[in-house]
Amino acid sequence: MASVTPGFAKGIPRFTALPDKEKFKMVNQEGFSKSRVKKIEDRLNKLKIDIPEKKINHFIYTCLGGETITNFGIIDLIHMDRMIDQNIEKAKQRLFLLKKDMLQPPAINIPFAKKP
Repeated sequence: MASVTPGFAKGIPRFTALPDKEKFKMVNQEGFSKSRVKKIEDRLNKLKIDIPEKKINHFIYTCLGGETITNFGIIDLIHMDRMIDQNIEKAKQRLFLLKKDMLQPPAINIPFAKKP
């Protein structure tokens, strides 16, 4: 017959007495590893988007500063074109919202004086 350490023997009844909700919260090593891998993959995907955007932004400001364009391929130019189009669209949406807000009359709360 296998022997069980006293601390472990005390823990088994406590674990079995836990409600199912509490048991569900406990994560095994496999579940923990899967969640960590998922988080790291999400962060990697975000970086795959952010890094080209930052590179394009740097390129745009370099061009605006009057420096010469080097080490930039056709794919980078396509990304830049797409990014400029997105920024123009965002600016149009902002202008539309600003014009819409300007056309609406402001809400004025005028307190009426009480008659004595």
